[in-house]
Amino acid sequence: MGRRARRTAISCACVLLLYFVCELVSVAGMRLADLRRGYRLEFGVPVLDEERMRELRALLASGDGARGMIVHDPDLGWRLRPGYSGGGQRTNAAGLVATREYDQRPAPGTARIAAFGDSFTQCVVPNEATWEQLLEESCRGIEVLNFGVSAYGPDQAYLRYAREGRKYHPGIVLIGYMTENLARLVNVFRPYADPMNAPLAKPRFTRAEGPLELVPNPLADRNALMELLSLNENPALRDRLGRHDNYYRRYYYRRPPRLVRYSPLARLAFSVFLVGDWKLRDLTMTNIHAADGRYNTGSEAYRLLEALLLQWTGEIARDGAVPVVLVFPQRSDIERWRGGEGMKQYEPLLEFLQGARIACIDLMDAFPPRETAEAFTADGHYSALGNRLVAARVGEALVRRGLVAGPCQGMGMP
Repeated sequence: MGRRARRTAISCACVLLLYFVCELVSVAGMRLADLRRGYRLEFGVPVLDEERMRELRALLASGDGARGMIVHDPDLGWRLRPGYSGGGQRTNAAGLVATREYDQRPAPGTARIAAFGDSFTQCVVPNEATWEQLLEESCRGIEVLNFGVSAYGPDQAYLRYAREGRKYHPGIVLIGYMTENLARLVNVFRPYADPMNAPLAKPRFTRAEGPLELVPNPLADRNALMELLSLNENPALRDRLGRHDNYYRRYYYRRPPRLVRYSPLARLAFSVFLVGDWKLRDLTMTNIHAADGRYNTGSEAYRLLEALLLQWTGEIARDGAVPVVLVFPQRSDIERWRGGEGMKQYEPLLEFLQGARIACIDLMDAFPPRETAEAFTADGHYSALGNRLVAARVGEALVRRGLVAGPCQGMGMP
């Protein structure tokens, strides 16, 4: 073999070695991205993993689900099972978190309060430790109905008020708003926003220039739920569920082209291109936060939130009740606020509510620094202590505004 041939052979060997090293590095890079869970660089993943499929089969096991607390609802997406008892919580025949039934009108001399929202309203503690129950026990002459449902968006909470809540003739309506809820206004199929979410869909609103327009729940009956069993192999169904969902990424669930399927390096390059497109779409569609970390008031989600609150509070007032928005901070909100940033991501919302003259109770300062850690559970919800702090601050604020007779006592108010 001549010198030139040997040199060519060595060059080819080096190129092949470099190629294989790049392939190995590409495999490691994609696995690392998977582990960090910022986003997955392996496209073609299933929408519903095995655990989500088991949840789906449990929902389909009987007419309205198996024996879990959450059951399918054709209009709202899901609701709490009526007559449920488990995990320390009980619901009544109407699906409220309660140990008793309520007449549609309050008893004479009783001020009825109804609370709507997500799991921060439903609470993840036993009935007797929820902030609603503690508030009822501490303030004389009131009763507090808990209409909270885990994972609800503000749109679902509003629709439940319209369908069920107003029939109970509350005098005060508490609109529970947890600071992450903004994102749910532009989500339809829950796993598109987070693959760990339950395999259920929700209604949402859209708005061009005029009034809000309702997009109904796309999984309105049992047949639609049954169809979800084929979702991982059914791109048309995925597209249909994602039509009004700002979190849907079509290419995320499709297998890469055949030409790049068998090379980690090619798959990595292909995936990086798609992730770039994904992030660009985030800037134009989801873009919930502005550069300073506050809500982006120009985003679709925020514009929907303002319009929804105006519509909801207007209906509450026309029904003869007083609307009050409760803002539930997450632990991260409290840490940012006290950690030197001095910023609340939801400050634009507070300014809007003040300008619109909508009563609001910001619960950020309900958590004393020395008790903040114990006020939250491991999964980020309010603990029994957190619920006591919330009940104390809500009761104090309602008395100060003259909405309930005071004083409210017995909760260890700070």
